[in-house]
Parts: sequence; structure tokens; C-alpha cells
Amino acid sequence: LKTALIHAANSRYSSDPVFGHDYRRLKARLGPKAAKCAMARKMAIIYFHMRTKKEAFNPEIFRLNQTKFKEKRSKSLEQQLAALKKAA
Repeated sequence: LKTALIHAANSRYSSDPVFGHDYRRLKARLGPKAAKCAMARKMAIIYFHMRTKKEAFNPEIFRLNQTKFKEKRSKSLEQQLAALKKAA
């Protein structure tokens, strides 16, 4: 199961818009090996919750989190830019 999840996580790099963004972000921050393991864990948790709660996967939750992350990141970059302008 571990190997299958890691292979599935590795395939998310460019093909899946739901997990692809998270994988690329993790890969940039942690490196490729740790990103694969982190995504495999995320997928295992999602599978566990689907089995225990008997609910279908809802990709809209990930899209909302991605939107929040983008807003937070842009706000942070704007603050950094303002601080650089102030220092110059």
C-alpha cells in the first residue's frame, strides 16, 4: 500500500489540479522525496476518512484551501514589497 500511494503521489505532479498545487509547493519547500511521502500520507488520510465516514471525496475543500493560501501568500508578498520600498 505504501508503494502504491507513493507512486500515486508522484503522478500528481502535473496531472491533477487538486493535489498538483500542493505537491509542487511541498516539493519546492521539502524536496522531491519528502514531498512524495507527504502527499502519500495526505492521500492515505483522505482514503481513511472516505472509508470510515462513507463519504465521497470532495475536491472543493482543496480548492478553497488553495484559494486561501494564494490570498495569504499574495498579502505576504505585498508586505515584503512594502518593507523593501521603505528600506530603499
